[in-house]
Amino acid sequence: MTPHQDDRTLGDMFAELSQHLRTLVHQELQLARLELTEKAVKTRTCLVLMIGGGVFAYSGFLAVIAGIVLGLIASGLPAWLGAFLVGVVLAGVGYLFIQSGLARLRLKELTPHHTIDTLKEDAQWLRQTK
Repeated sequence: MTPHQDDRTLGDMFAELSQHLRTLVHQELQLARLELTEKAVKTRTCLVLMIGGGVFAYSGFLAVIAGIVLGLIASGLPAWLGAFLVGVVLAGVGYLFIQSGLARLRLKELTPHHTIDTLKEDAQWLRQTK
């Protein structure tokens, strides 16, 4: 391999390196912003499911309480049993919503993997150029 002649001055090369580093940092920030926005949308969906599940579970709890109260007041099976069954069904639906939201919301999914990978590559490249 024969070395080639570079007509640029040291100052020009440092200016070019500085420009490339600025571009690299800017692109990494854009990637991080895009990736985190994507993760935020996924997290929002999970939170909506969890809140919906909480509302159903709370409704079920209120219906169970109403069933107990009606059972104590009237001591008649139909009112108590009806309210209790509705409460159990609503609490079950709420539980399913909450579990669905928790299953989708994993901490490792919130990590911006692409950004971390490219930052590692950039760091390795910088070490090799020294």
